[in-house]
Amino acid sequence: MEIGKYAEDWEVRFGGGAFDTGPASPNHFSGAVINGEILLPSPGILAALGSPRPLVGADFAISDNPIHVIYTGLNWQVHLTQWLYIGFSGGGSWVSSQVTTDPASGATKDLGSEWLFLLQASVGVDITEHLLVEVFYNHFSNASLTEFNTGLDDVDAPARRQVWC
Repeated sequence: MEIGKYAEDWEVRFGGGAFDTGPASPNHFSGAVINGEILLPSPGILAALGSPRPLVGADFAISDNPIHVIYTGLNWQVHLTQWLYIGFSGGGSWVSSQVTTDPASGATKDLGSEWLFLLQASVGVDITEHLLVEVFYNHFSNASLTEFNTGLDDVDAPARRQVWC
């Protein structure tokens, strides 16, 4: 087991997925998502915490009534084997629409705020030293700090390319 295997690397990830496919939000707003993330090298000051890397990402929804998300936080990775790892991210996000209505179902989603927390869990496989395939689950929520807390989930499958080592 190895924690922070790529902690000193810059990384760019691109992929796609779908909104509201997870267990923590109602499946009223399904739609395709284009995802992109940049992971920065872990600052030395975070070594005692497992060398998490700063993360900046975005989900761009492709639907009739889209909700776009920009998020940031810290990302931890634990390699269980030479090529298989699990990951976790935590942080914050901004959504382009706090309240939206799905024209197909008539369902209204009220996220309670444009500023939400981010939780992300992932499983990935290193194909080569510079290429991976990963599946992750994002959950965006206000943690019940407002009257409404419907939450927004997405499942994505990005590929990684380390740009600097």
